[in-house]
Amino acid sequence: MNHIVEEKPNPALVANLRETNSSFRRSLKGGNLILSAGILALGGEMQARILDAVHTLENFDCSDPWDEHSIGDVEITVAPPGADPSTLIIFFKLTRCGLDGRAVLTLSLADEWWACRDAISPQFGKAVR
Repeated sequence: MNHIVEEKPNPALVANLRETNSSFRRSLKGGNLILSAGILALGGEMQARILDAVHTLENFDCSDPWDEHSIGDVEITVAPPGADPSTLIIFFKLTRCGLDGRAVLTLSLADEWWACRDAISPQFGKAVR
């Protein structure tokens, strides 16, 4: 089967995908959230801070006409008692299940990204083992 790839992005389609993806990322309604082992190990308070940062992210690369706001990263400053503050980089990837269109948002620490970036099958929207 041959797929036709548009040479130019369809601005209306990309704008709709951006809004749909951003709406899900802000609300998490109509889909699933998957947290990596590293995110889970941080505990509930840090998870809430991470989700807040992902929910409120607005500074996507507007110069990319293909950008659907489906992948990105946020930085969280961590200041353990008695230690110097450090920065965690959190990556996120939003995919859509091919069967029902439900969204899946995967969050991982930067150093886990390559291990879990393909853990969600866009075809089925389930973790692949």
